[in-house]
Amino acid sequence: MTTATVQTDLIKAIIKTQKPQSIMQVGLGEQPNMLALCEALNQQDDEASITVIESNLDLDPACSATLAALQEVDLDQLVECLSTSADQVLPDLYFQELSYDMAVLNPCATFEETFVAFYYIDKMLPQNALILINQADTPIMRKLCRQMITGMEYAVDRCAETQSDMPKIEKIIREQYSRVPAFIKNRIEDVIHPQIVISDEELGLFGPLISLKKQRKSASPAFEVDEMLEAIG
Repeated sequence: MTTATVQTDLIKAIIKTQKPQSIMQVGLGEQPNMLALCEALNQQDDEASITVIESNLDLDPACSATLAALQEVDLDQLVECLSTSADQVLPDLYFQELSYDMAVLNPCATFEETFVAFYYIDKMLPQNALILINQADTPIMRKLCRQMITGMEYAVDRCAETQSDMPKIEKIIREQYSRVPAFIKNRIEDVIHPQIVISDEELGLFGPLISLKKQRKSASPAFEVDEMLEAIG
């Protein structure tokens, strides 16, 4: 089974289980994933819709191809596209007190825009809602996933790939590190990148597509975007 098939199967399984009616999506993303999402929504009994924010809607040939593919199978009516940047429109949607059952986040043009997009999406998702992270194995999105798990009360729901065996030498080092006294660990973690101390695998992060569940209530924690960017950067 190809990586693309694993991802589309996961998307369809999530939609079948969650049955969302309103989805906020940042970026059109890869065509197979978008088609799988719309196909799964179209099979629901209830009406469903996807609001897509895509700044390159009229400029990127890949976006035009994806929209044409949706239109060809009569699924374009499920999608409302906003041709603007996420950091410009999402604050307006939030202040309109809109909410969504689920979200899909693709990388934006810059890492700042990506994190700002997540900041506002988080505010518009209820407790136990899922957010699908596309291209989750890229540095920017992996940093975001790690921050969501370690600092924002999100938990891994499902991944498009399963756990792989840790290299033997790394396994030995991590086993030895687990025996280090807590006060020494704290000093080490102050000067070492978090991903070295706690690996992506230990957090349950595998592959290019990950769904994360929001565990806390709708109220967002008291943090500012600048503070979040500093923490992740």
